[in-house]
Amino acid sequence: MCGEHDALVILGNRGSAGSSRFGKLENDCAGLVVLPVLRNFLPDYNRRFARAARDTEKAWRPAPQNLDRIFCFHHQRSVSNDNVVQWDGRRFQIPSQPQRFSFAGAKVQIYESLEGKVAIYYGENKLHYTEGVTFSSGR
Repeated sequence: MCGEHDALVILGNRGSAGSSRFGKLENDCAGLVVLPVLRNFLPDYNRRFARAARDTEKAWRPAPQNLDRIFCFHHQRSVSNDNVVQWDGRRFQIPSQPQRFSFAGAKVQIYESLEGKVAIYYGENKLHYTEGVTFSSGR
């Protein structure tokens, strides 16, 4: 049968079958002795050491909506005169968009997700594109 003091043994270093630095444990109480210790220890510990938080305002904040633009690889490229962006051996043709007729010479951001999906942004605007023929990048 396991006693109150046997519970302390389980918190010690468990060596060979049921032994610890406090002595030998019977195998039948090895899994049952933790609960009495926690039932007595935690309320006493919380009573002695618990303190009210200085700042009652929550420290966490909601996750931003654009996590797909945060957890990805970022690449900046310049658009060529024919509205094509080249990156990683791939070519992306950018057609005219509502916010701009031609993107020639513009700096765009290429976002590659961890799944390999590509998105192209000009500032905060996501651009439509078509992927062209791939070529060897010489790597």
